[in-house]
Order: sequence, then C-alpha cells, then structure tokens
Amino acid sequence: PGAYALVGMAAVFSGASRATITAIIILFEMTLNYHIILPLMLACVVSDAISILIYKETIYTKKLIRRGIKYEYDREVSEFKVHTVKDSMVKDVVSVLDTSTVMEVSDMIINTGYQAFPVIDEDGNLTGMIAHHDIRKAIEKGRKDALMRDLKTKILVVVNPDTLVEDAMELMAVHGIGHLPVVNSSAPEKLVGFISRSDVIFFAKEQFEKDSEDA
Repeated sequence: PGAYALVGMAAVFSGASRATITAIIILFEMTLNYHIILPLMLACVVSDAISILIYKETIYTKKLIRRGIKYEYDREVSEFKVHTVKDSMVKDVVSVLDTSTVMEVSDMIINTGYQAFPVIDEDGNLTGMIAHHDIRKAIEKGRKDALMRDLKTKILVVVNPDTLVEDAMELMAVHGIGHLPVVNSSAPEKLVGFISRSDVIFFAKEQFEKDSEDA
C-alpha cells in the first residue's frame, strides 16, 4: 500500500508539472527501491501523456499566463530526446558464455551484484540473455549443471548506440524488462554495451544536477 501511494504521488506531480523525469528521480532517491522503477516510470509517463491531452499548460506556465507573461519553449526538446544510448550505457559488459553452467552464473550474480547478463557464443556473438530469476528457477528444479544455451532468452530486444534514450526507456517499459543489450549498428550480433533502467535513472540524475549547477 505504501508503494502504491508513493507511485500515485509521483504520477500526480508528473501530470501537474510535466516534470516526469524529476518525479521519477525524486521518488527513486526517496525509496532507493529498484523494484519500484518500472511501475513508477509507467505511472509518470501515462500521467504526463493524459495531462498533455487534457490541458496544454502546466501548473507553472498557467501562473505565468495569468500574470500576462508571455513565454516560448520547445516542448519536444528534453534530455532523453537529445541524448543517445551511448551516453549512458555500460561499455565494459560482463557477459557469460552459452556453455556456462547455472552454478557458474549464480556465482557471478553473487560476486558482481548484476541481475542479468548477455549470453555470447565462443565467437563473441550475442545469442541471448539470462536473468537472475532464470537461474533461481533452474536451481529450484535441481538443474544446477544446465547450460546457458538451454536456459537463455533467445528472442532479444536490442538497441544500438545511436538509439535515443527515450526510445530505449519506451522499449523497456513496453516489454517489461529492466535492461537492454546494445549492439553494433552494422553488425547486430556484436555486443558493444549494456543499458539498464538504473543506468538511465542515474544518467538523468547527473544531467539534472549539471543543469542545476549551470543555472
């Protein structure tokens, strides 16, 4: 119930102020809960979209209009519409071979703290993804010696370095995933990076702090 209230609070603020990214960052910093990020992003984006359809002004611009102050700004320009995946992706990717066993990957999860890994073949080509819940299920079923080639998710949602951060966020929200492999634009099988929801959030936070310092 508490989480629902917090997400609702952020959604209301997002819709009223159109400061969607700010609402997401503030609530994430308040809770430091990674599990809340996806519903938080969805709620804030939907609230913002509905608000735009209903009324074109925000609570702030409405005050300016009432005071007779004219203003001009481009609603289409935002950090996520300008910056691309290469600005926030992790370039030193920790991947696993498709011949790795469940217990080997389990040890990697414990040692690195990562929740998902790209799966590559012996030639370094991206062949799938494996997440911590896949490993947990395999261990629960006694498949400790199973190989990643048999457990990985083969249908991949990928982005390239030139994909807009906004589009990457939308893909994560639509597919209900928290991470995306970044592949070479001209060679889709070649892994060049990795981007997650937390990478996007921290990137947005850095940009927000930078803009605040420059203001």
